[in-house]
Amino acid sequence: RREWARHYGDASHRGFVLSWERLYHQFTHRPAYFDLAIWQTIDGNRVLQALALGKPSNGKKHLTVNWVERSFALSYLKGGILMPILACAEEYAKLLGSTRVLIRNPVDPAKYIRYGYRPIVPSKRLGKCLEKKV
Repeated sequence: RREWARHYGDASHRGFVLSWERLYHQFTHRPAYFDLAIWQTIDGNRVLQALALGKPSNGKKHLTVNWVERSFALSYLKGGILMPILACAEEYAKLLGSTRVLIRNPVDPAKYIRYGYRPIVPSKRLGKCLEKKV
């Protein structure tokens, strides 16, 4: 919570309205929810590189990724963090028997489009979404 905030700014990311602790607690009450933390060992220290949270629809027709954030510290994962997050979400969706993964309110849709995600007609409930069939 303290380390990541030191690297936020207009040029990177302004942070979320809610803390990650608060977001996580909103997503812990159902075992099927998607929660992911990606760590990297740098010079013998474990460094948190990214967090992602989401949930399947009630009928598990789709998995929605609601929150994605990466580290903006100088030690960020140089190869990009979005590919492993999306790969995990897509595999988890397949395990659930879902037919698609939705990205809800993406900060930069272009970053997801390169991984096969496409805009869908937004619903009032979900807001702006990107979709990929799995």
